[in-house]
Amino acid sequence: MYRVVFDENFKTTEIVNIAQQNKIANDFGVKIFEFRNEILFFIDNTWYTYNSISNLLEKNALFNANFKNISDIVTIDENNFIVLKSGLLYIIHSEGQRFIWNLVQEKYFMFFIGGFF
Repeated sequence: MYRVVFDENFKTTEIVNIAQQNKIANDFGVKIFEFRNEILFFIDNTWYTYNSISNLLEKNALFNANFKNISDIVTIDENNFIVLKSGLLYIIHSEGQRFIWNLVQEKYFMFFIGGFF
């Protein structure tokens, strides 16, 4: 995973291996998810956010507590997203720091899986 810096003419001025800089050994298959205008990265079964001040990845406590080892997440809107966990499909509604899990009935799976995953 790399961070690329451009100048005002869009010429590359710097390329940094963010995973290496953060001592992450395996950055294969990074998943990216946007939540509340913040970009989250799922790397080696852990959720991270990028701190642009320190230029480092930081473990995201909220997502690691609620979505540990869950990489299949798709945004619906600002407060709702879809999660595939243990073969079951959920619509997640977020209220502040709390998540409400709503199981999608199996008869609707094909709509979601065909449309999103």
